[in-house]
Order: sequence, then structure tokens, then C-alpha cells
Amino acid sequence: GECYVIEVAGEEDLAVLPCILMANPETTILYGQPNEGLVLLKVSDMKDKAQKLIDGFIEE
Repeated sequence: GECYVIEVAGEEDLAVLPCILMANPETTILYGQPNEGLVLLKVSDMKDKAQKLIDGFIEE
């Protein structure tokens, strides 16, 4: 029953990263990738990679 808003200025394809981190490991996320089609990923397979990517971001 919780609701979240993720606002991304610019690189909106990166919005999936916090979704991965906030989701239960059993979750499957689907999203559209321009010129590629539909992306399907299992959160349990991507949590560590998503966290490493976010940890590497530089705050401006």
C-alpha cells in the first residue's frame, strides 16, 4: 500500500535503479528501452549491480 514518486532530471532511463533497490527480491520489473524493446529483469539478480552504479554517481 505504499506509493512513491521517482523524479529524474535528464537520464530518465536511470529511474529503474531506485526501483530495483526499493523492490522486494521476488519482483520482476518491465520497462521500455528505446530502439531495443521491452526489458524484463528480476530484482534479485540486479540489486548488487544497481547499488554499485548508484554508489558511483557524483552529486552535483
